[in-house]
Amino acid sequence: MNTSNSRSKKTRTHWLETRKRILRNIKQRVTKVLGKPGDEIRFYMKDYDREIRRSWKVSRKRQLLDQILNSEVVFGADFHAHAQAQRTHLRILRSIPKNKKIILALECFESADQKTINLYFDEKITEAEFLKQISWNKKWGFSWQHYKPLITLAKKRGYEVVGLNKYHPYTSRFTLASREEHAAKVLAKKIKSKPKALTYVVFGELHLSRRHLPLKLEKKLKRKVESIVVFQNSERVYFDLVKTSKDLVVDVVQFDERTFCIINSPPWVKWQSYLYFLEESTGHFFEDEFSEHIYEAFVSQLELIKTEFKVKLDTHHLNIKNPDSLDLSGMIRNNKLSRNEIKLIRSYVQTGQSFIIPHLCFIYVSRSSLNNVSSMAGKWLHASYSHRQNWVWVMPNDFLKLIWIEAIGFFCSKILNPGRKLETLEDLTNIVSRNPKNQVDVLKLCLSFKHYELSKKSVSKKWNYKPRHRSSYDEASKKLGAMMGEQMFWGYRNGTIRRRLALDWLKMKTDDPSFETFYYNVSRLLNQLPVLIKSKEERL
Repeated sequence: MNTSNSRSKKTRTHWLETRKRILRNIKQRVTKVLGKPGDEIRFYMKDYDREIRRSWKVSRKRQLLDQILNSEVVFGADFHAHAQAQRTHLRILRSIPKNKKIILALECFESADQKTINLYFDEKITEAEFLKQISWNKKWGFSWQHYKPLITLAKKRGYEVVGLNKYHPYTSRFTLASREEHAAKVLAKKIKSKPKALTYVVFGELHLSRRHLPLKLEKKLKRKVESIVVFQNSERVYFDLVKTSKDLVVDVVQFDERTFCIINSPPWVKWQSYLYFLEESTGHFFEDEFSEHIYEAFVSQLELIKTEFKVKLDTHHLNIKNPDSLDLSGMIRNNKLSRNEIKLIRSYVQTGQSFIIPHLCFIYVSRSSLNNVSSMAGKWLHASYSHRQNWVWVMPNDFLKLIWIEAIGFFCSKILNPGRKLETLEDLTNIVSRNPKNQVDVLKLCLSFKHYELSKKSVSKKWNYKPRHRSSYDEASKKLGAMMGEQMFWGYRNGTIRRRLALDWLKMKTDDPSFETFYYNVSRLLNQLPVLIKSKEERL
């Protein structure tokens, strides 16, 4: 075995063991909140494991979609607390021809609330009234924002939406089976009334083993159903893909003709989202009026990144805020900030952007999503490790620095969530074709800079596009930084970029006189690496 292959194997082994340890730790924290699963849950978990622990082969999005279009019923697995789970079904439905008749059957809605569901879809009641009338927070409790895009698509395309659930205030094997029986009854009735429609079911993953909801539906219909089961993010499949270095290029596997699994999010991210949900819903991190949740979330992600790079960093002095805990007036009053800086802070807060002010050790996290929190943790690691004190915000002078900071943030977030997606230039072009007024300025800036970066001979020339709005620099830097961070990640994962080199990048000060030359040297290196970046249209 040559040195390169040996190094690559060693990198994979380290990655695999580290991620398994992360997953175990997160599951242990979930158990501390919930306690050990009862007999009823273990019964369902055993059936689910039996379903997943089979041989599989690599498949593709096109094969999955072909099977879906040739089916009567799609059973789509849902991991309720993980937004990626719902987005996956959204992407699948978007890929189905618009003229296809679809019945969208959802576990998150009660069948007893069907009249209210219809009123909402007929726009006879508002969203707020709808959620109140169906007691969303009490009966379901998971984030409405995760499911809302599915509902929006259903409205836009004229899908019929059907509630499947039957509420029980407690969980037992009886109530789990009762809910499946009820869902099967509702589905059977709807399928009989609309035999030519495709019924797309979104239901908890533990219920989709063949002996559970799929079998119960066939018993209700008293016939064989042409169905397909789509699981998501199996731990076993994911780690098998890592062992063979296929985790970054394979997003669909197939167990048999009618059973698939989509792999687009690492298992520890899936369980971390559930842990965050539990901590928020149980009030585990909330005291008085200050939310400790965002602080704990940020520090936990920062600790994982520190462990990856084997660096030490004190976190006790950090001032981490989110929209619920930010006192903007007090912050402005107590700190020496320029008028332009205050104006920019207000703009960032109003537009929902996260930001860091290094010399104040201040971190504002606008959204508690794992990707956003881990990206901000990566940016703080860079600011701290490079001893950066200045706030990068003067455009266009700081544009290159801002791209680099965004690249480091995206790179670090990819280390924690390799399934994180980005917008390619192709995606941006498609967005502009649909919404030119809002995005054309950003696209032109990205294209102009990317063309300059790829063809650059000398640092004496600059890209020639000047956007109309200052905010375009912020948005373009995020997109360009994500593309660069993706390249960093691929090089790091395959061992081409070693930890020591990554640490050198983290140490680089953006106000160093040699930074511009450094940036383009790194860019030249990264552009030589083989990186497979798919557009959003190609991915699940």
